[in-house]
Amino acid sequence: MKGDGEVFQEELKNKFISIVQAGLSAKSIAEYTNIDYKDLSRFKNGHIYLCESEAEQLEKYLDKVVIPQ
Repeated sequence: MKGDGEVFQEELKNKFISIVQAGLSAKSIAEYTNIDYKDLSRFKNGHIYLCESEAEQLEKYLDKVVIPQ
């Protein structure tokens, strides 16, 4: 069973992947969140979890993103 932190990170990763697939570049997200692009790439690919502060920063940013349909 995954802990709450792991579940949060997996849900955040899925949201991140969905937004990138919808057209927003990971490099743009990295610039706006001040999270290293390489860390976002490794996070997206399941190699690492983000530290708590970066995960919260990414969540706040992704919650504001609106991708036109």
